[in-house]
Amino acid sequence: MLTLQDTCDACGVCAGNNRTCQCPPGYFGMPCDNACPGVNEGYGVCYGRGTCSDGFTGTGTCTCQTSWQEPDCLYAYCYGKSGAQVCSSRGKCTQPDVCTCDNPTLFTGRECQIPICFGLPETDPLACGRNGRCSVDPNTGSPICVCTTGYTGADCTISICEG
Repeated sequence: MLTLQDTCDACGVCAGNNRTCQCPPGYFGMPCDNACPGVNEGYGVCYGRGTCSDGFTGTGTCTCQTSWQEPDCLYAYCYGKSGAQVCSSRGKCTQPDVCTCDNPTLFTGRECQIPICFGLPETDPLACGRNGRCSVDPNTGSPICVCTTGYTGADCTISICEG
């Protein structure tokens, strides 16, 4: 059985006349050897975006600031989404409502939802040589040009002669 002196000597400090054990900020449990999320990585308690239930009787649970995701406040919410839905699954939510696309040469838009074909986003009328639509290949997830009738080629610039 651990005594108060044993637990305080391990990590915490004994304070006051009644010698109560206190963990350093950002540490919890008995004997104060558990770090709150973000502390061991050097980012501060809950990655600097929340408060931690620390102390001798703490649980290490973060209570995050608005727009940051529990359990550790590491990730932000982007446009009300979290998890795999964030940034159309093509980027990371680096700040609340700020997507950073994984490959900005392939996708753009506030949620990385707009494909780019041959350097032009699907919203550009010149995309796919004006003869097709920039879309996302359902098999690969990569942008491709889908040519209109009478045109072919990766960028839809080759006219198909009929007859």
